[in-house]
Amino acid sequence: METDLMPVHSSPTEPNLTESNQAAPAVIHHVRQLVTDQGVLPAGLLRREIETSWNRCLQQGLRLDQKLELPLLARDELREVRERNNRLISGSVPEMEALCRHFGKRDCIVMLADANATILKTLGESQFSDKASRYSLLPGSSWQESRAGTNAFGTVLKQGKPLMVRGGEHYIDAISGFSCSAAPIYDPFGKIAGVLDVSSYDVLGSCHNLGLVSMSARLIEHRLFLDHYQDSVILAIHPRIEFVGSLWQGLLAFSSDGQLLAANQAAQRCLELGPLAIERDDFISLFGSKLSAVINLSRESVHSPLLLHTTQNLQIHGRLLSGMDGVEAITAEPESSEGLQLKQAQTKQVKQPVRKAHNQGISLAGVTLEDTVLSRSAQRGVKVLNHQIPLLLTGETGAGKEVLARALHTESNRNRADFVALNCAAIPEGLVESELFGYQDGAFTGARRGGMKGKVLLADKGTLFLDEIGDMPLDMQARLLRVLQERSITPLGSGKIIPVDLAIICATHRDLKSMVAQGKFREDLYYRLNGMRIQIPPLRKRSNFVGILEHLLQIEAGFNHGIQIDPLLINKLKSYRWPGNLRQLQTLIKTSLAFMEEGESLISEDHLTEDFLEELNSGRRSFEVNNGADIDTKAPSGTLKNAQTELIKQAIEENLGNISAAALSLGISRATLYRRLQNAGIKRVNDRQVLNS
Repeated sequence: METDLMPVHSSPTEPNLTESNQAAPAVIHHVRQLVTDQGVLPAGLLRREIETSWNRCLQQGLRLDQKLELPLLARDELREVRERNNRLISGSVPEMEALCRHFGKRDCIVMLADANATILKTLGESQFSDKASRYSLLPGSSWQESRAGTNAFGTVLKQGKPLMVRGGEHYIDAISGFSCSAAPIYDPFGKIAGVLDVSSYDVLGSCHNLGLVSMSARLIEHRLFLDHYQDSVILAIHPRIEFVGSLWQGLLAFSSDGQLLAANQAAQRCLELGPLAIERDDFISLFGSKLSAVINLSRESVHSPLLLHTTQNLQIHGRLLSGMDGVEAITAEPESSEGLQLKQAQTKQVKQPVRKAHNQGISLAGVTLEDTVLSRSAQRGVKVLNHQIPLLLTGETGAGKEVLARALHTESNRNRADFVALNCAAIPEGLVESELFGYQDGAFTGARRGGMKGKVLLADKGTLFLDEIGDMPLDMQARLLRVLQERSITPLGSGKIIPVDLAIICATHRDLKSMVAQGKFREDLYYRLNGMRIQIPPLRKRSNFVGILEHLLQIEAGFNHGIQIDPLLINKLKSYRWPGNLRQLQTLIKTSLAFMEEGESLISEDHLTEDFLEELNSGRRSFEVNNGADIDTKAPSGTLKNAQTELIKQAIEENLGNISAAALSLGISRATLYRRLQNAGIKRVNDRQVLNS
């Protein structure tokens, strides 16, 4: 096996490193020229993962212009390798077939390799077979990085994380026409068992491919784990209750007497287990309770997650997935005191679901998925929040501003305290002051006996989220500004000054700058709140729409649901304008699941409401450039041809003249963009400038 480091794949508490900040084609061409002419790789021009891989290739004496000569196993040798990896292959085929159905008749291929980068199986359209044969994309060929240079198979095995390699990022010239997205597949012991890959003969590739491949790899991992330990007791765990049953849950396998048999990567991170834990630990050493007590609790309340406390003082949520029927002799014992403690903890958790939800939050990875621009902004936002600098989230209604705010709080150094939210638009103007600052007993007629703590004081040591800050009355804006400056409040009816320590996140769908110009929002407060602004793109502009769709389906349907969405419907949903953004999409998924009959596993147009289906098919969408790819919410005036021309110009300007990046943002190929430039009478002078002829 060629890996030289312990692989750790991403989780909801870690940023998902994907294909962020890919260098422009002109930059990659320049780098390749320098390496060819001088044998020197300049630092900082390629993505970190690609640069690290290129340096390894240079150290091993590989050349960019060398022939692609890869070893190919003989038929008998391939048969032996496949037999050794039979469990991996059988567990991967369903997801490979699903990926093939998703990509349809596109010029691409889905491949599975073992832990030595030897291709075990390929699936794809026959039209790709000639290219596959020509470039050694065949079962039995080995794509170790030491032989093939930077490539999805070999480099993923080296770094142990999902990776997209586009065009010229491949080290050897011969394969620089491919775009490949690959993710490692881990075995039940946390070691890499293989690599799942989708490759296409398109240097641009697709932004959401990597997310789909990563999710498919996780599904394979879970299937392998559950299949391998189907006769054991399997416990799913996660520190956050909403991720129990998701792709990010940890999995533990125990024997009937409580001995730890296996723990996947997520479980190892969650419980801080070392490499010797599987041979050493049992259920009591991990959780301080007997396995039988947990099984008894699960039988009493099958649908309620357990609240467990580890011997390392960690709080973990869990659910038994299997094994309750396999330890009948043990569960016949009287319930131990440890079991009673678990039961009390569970009851406490059920009684305070809102409090737990606020403290648990959700992760940035679960919000941004593989949207690299939003992910980068969010990671910077956490740093800003940690320094008590206010954050301003902007975006359309339903785009997920409060969800992102909760995730930012969860990732910040204030996550042990409360996240307190106040929607300024949902509270009558006369009550905003009392809601924010609270009041003393008897402050006014009808006041609650004993007074009330305001949102600001409740958020002490934590985070205060003010949604729709643009709707806050001007006099309240003045009081909020004073709180930010003095870091103290005075409740209504009280002369007592109370110091507060809190972080502030505000959100709005309004243009606060224009409101300042109109005198509707205080200028000094605007600049105080706008320490850093994060623009949340509307759903129609998210490059990872399919990843978001699959993620929401996982949340609503639960893990192991086996439910998929018709690829034809996915294409229609991608082209829809989504005026209600994420909120509308989530409601759509919930409704579709409710309409499914027992035994159905495919969501199609038959599961949509009539009014949405009518809107989906009526053409009431924003301007479409290619196969229904929505690229802007504002349709320019004039003829359709003029609108298309304006959109093309806008995309080129936004990408600083980078034709490849502009084509990617429009959802079309580079060649198509050149053709439309020519048809529109736009002359390309160079990669940095376009002029009308």
